[in-house]
Amino acid sequence: MDPAVAIRQTSALVLVSTLVWDMFREKSRYDDTELATWTLAINFIYFQLPLKSRALAFFHPVAFISSMVTPAAYLFLLYCNPNYERLRMDDWGLSWAVMLARALFVYASPLLFHALDINTIAPKLIFAYQAKSKKFQV
Repeated sequence: MDPAVAIRQTSALVLVSTLVWDMFREKSRYDDTELATWTLAINFIYFQLPLKSRALAFFHPVAFISSMVTPAAYLFLLYCNPNYERLRMDDWGLSWAVMLARALFVYASPLLFHALDINTIAPKLIFAYQAKSKKFQV
């Protein structure tokens, strides 16, 4: 199996598993989870696209930027409210280890998967972007 395809399939599987677990576990909605939920969904769709798809150049910028913005917003939220995770831990009845694992999967994994993806399919991404007009790229 091609390493790029294996990375993309594994990424999609982890992202959709995290998305489903987070959606069914959550009893109430919080401000940051809306962005995180959308980021997981968009990245799942992006990693499901075939490498020769025309939609690759449309989904890659949105998925990549959202995977960078979500952890930054989460860190800013933790800076503004250092007890944020402890409050959610008490509300959700989860242990500290589960909350840490959730934070890593929800906020850090999309960025990690994009780093792996870009390293393996860089020529295909360059070709996908070259097929678009300069006006679209700007």
